[in-house]
Amino acid sequence: MRTFVKTMMSGVQVSKHAMSRFIARTGAEIADERTAMIAVLRAFSKARRIRFKDGYMVSRIISNQFTEADYYWVSDLVFVVTRQKPRTIVTVEKLWGKSLNRDFFLLDDEGR
Repeated sequence: MRTFVKTMMSGVQVSKHAMSRFIARTGAEIADERTAMIAVLRAFSKARRIRFKDGYMVSRIISNQFTEADYYWVSDLVFVVTRQKPRTIVTVEKLWGKSLNRDFFLLDDEGR
């Protein structure tokens, strides 16, 4: 619970698109926006920052109009978060068969 509170206090915002994708990807039956936002933030609070292999990262940045993002992973979900302020979770994706240490790698707090 402490991590969840820290995430809420850190100013991370959640887009409506991210909320709808989270519901679709997890199969959660959430009826209202506030509950969806809390569910996304609660899951995000447990996520760890990752980096995909370079080729995949290059194609992602090109397809997203050269907007850089950070990626966070928990279970089989990936949270895509903007780097500019306010930091916003813009979407929630599934890993679709990608695996740790083969397709993506954990980063420490300094991004290494």
